[in-house]
Amino acid sequence: MKRLVTGLISLLLSVVVQVANAAPPAAPPAARKNLDIFNVSLPDLDNKPRKLSDWRGKILVVNFWASWCGPCRDEMPEFMQLQKQYRDKGVQFVGIAADNPQAAADFARKLGINYPVLQGEETALDMMPLAGNSFGGLPYTFITNREGKIVATAPGRISKKRLEAALQPLLVQK
Repeated sequence: MKRLVTGLISLLLSVVVQVANAAPPAAPPAARKNLDIFNVSLPDLDNKPRKLSDWRGKILVVNFWASWCGPCRDEMPEFMQLQKQYRDKGVQFVGIAADNPQAAADFARKLGINYPVLQGEETALDMMPLAGNSFGGLPYTFITNREGKIVATAPGRISKKRLEAALQPLLVQK
């Protein structure tokens, strides 16, 4: 029995060593693509290429979501209310769908989202770590000041109250 266990351990170790030596560790997807989160071009729902830098000078609330994500769907009506409430004060919400483009477009149109929705698919997953989402979970929201600096992040569903608290100090800055 002892020889069998020793043999199995040796076999397992040799497989692990072979696998470990087979290829160097891969760089994270975002590093491979050298992405600049503000200059990644993604199509909107009308297939027009857009970048987050298109809204430079505004306070951005960027939300990564998917149509199949329950917490994502739950927070969107509040985002729509806040977009309407703060639009004239220089706040711009932008949704980035980490989803099948057709499913995301159908969902966004059905809900009547009143802010730009960009179709990120897999590129959205590459962008999220650049905004502080190292776990890749959805939803994920980040907020930038008017200069484009990320000033707040929120993994998971963000409440309207918490979002407004994050926006208030940015609104008084010019």
